[in-house]
Amino acid sequence: IDELTTDVNNLRSQVDEQSKKISGSVKSDTLIQDEMVNGATVVEGEGITMTLADPIAASQSDQSSSTRVGTSTNIRVITDLDLQQLVSLMFQNGAEAIAINGNRLGAQTSIRKAGGHILIGMTAIQSPYTIEAIGDKSALAEAMGKKKLASLYDSFKEAGIEYTINQIDEYRACGINGIHLYALN
Repeated sequence: IDELTTDVNNLRSQVDEQSKKISGSVKSDTLIQDEMVNGATVVEGEGITMTLADPIAASQSDQSSSTRVGTSTNIRVITDLDLQQLVSLMFQNGAEAIAINGNRLGAQTSIRKAGGHILIGMTAIQSPYTIEAIGDKSALAEAMGKKKLASLYDSFKEAGIEYTINQIDEYRACGINGIHLYALN
């Protein structure tokens, strides 16, 4: 996979270079914005990380059974809908790029449930869930904080779901091609 990712990146660079030669100019602002929204380009900047962990009781049960779906027990776990809501709130509050457990999100990336697993695109992820968002770290931390989302965090607390939010000075989010978001400091 790493070799194929490298090949794809090299081919994209070659296409970019040939496009520049043909057009005689650099990428337009519209193209740059489109690539950023679609997760196809590198984005760097400050931001936040939010980590959510299922209750200990849920992690001790069979994650592949209907426990995650919630049909056989009363254990409340993080769902695809929780992640969708949090990601949506981050984008609404100025996030420029987001990744969940290292999987960069683009305009058409799905966050969904399949069987007993949560999928980001086609990649299965599991608790703890780390959502990394690039944007104004103060604004994002405030928007995602307990004061603004008290009822959501109260429901998490009642269920034993742990969460943390941290401001980070610098991130680098690479494109959706399998290279992941990571902290630089």
